[in-house]
Amino acid sequence: MVDRIVVRYEHKIEKQAAVIAQKNKDLTGSIRYASFLQKSYLPGRNSLKKMLPESFIFLRPRDIVSGDFFYVNETIYKKYFSVIDCTGHGVPGSLLSMIGYGLLEQAITVMDNPTTAQILDYLCLKFPEALSRTDSLTDTDGMDMAICSIDKKSKTLNFSGAKNPLLLVRENEIIKYPGERLSIGQLSDREQECFIAQTIDIREGDMVYIFSDGFPDSLEDLMVKNS
Repeated sequence: MVDRIVVRYEHKIEKQAAVIAQKNKDLTGSIRYASFLQKSYLPGRNSLKKMLPESFIFLRPRDIVSGDFFYVNETIYKKYFSVIDCTGHGVPGSLLSMIGYGLLEQAITVMDNPTTAQILDYLCLKFPEALSRTDSLTDTDGMDMAICSIDKKSKTLNFSGAKNPLLLVRENEIIKYPGERLSIGQLSDREQECFIAQTIDIREGDMVYIFSDGFPDSLEDLMVKNS
């Protein structure tokens, strides 16, 4: 009698395990396809290399799809490049990244030769509207980002940051340019301009790095594992 009960429950567990395995397979397949869609709207590495020949991108999503993304664009006057970190990981972050990418494209298209600060101010205004939550937006919804532009004529670099910094390596010295202590989508006491544009005169041999907090977090995890 006990054996019959055990066998019955074993069969039941096996059926439940099969159902769970199939659901997990379906879910993973959907997320992998979402990853394909997300990569399809990001700039291609070839276009990035064409615009910034000595640049590189390190992007390794933790959950197949990512809330982090990069952006490049070139106008008659400037070259723009940015690294953006959206709230959350996985699917929620990837959905916000699509909104952020579209708003960046919109900002550079509708504004006349904007500075990096003007772009971030535009995002601060339009991001709540895109989520249709202007009256109830919280600090948990938003983007941290660093954005740069290079003026083609003067060769100067413009930088603005929403929490994220820029690191300049010059002659073995690391110079940090901090961003504002404000995220895109975060409520501000200031009624108009929230961000400033910092101007950097580029010298031959300079190296510029912008990144999301995922990069230093990954380094910290690696150091802990190896300690």
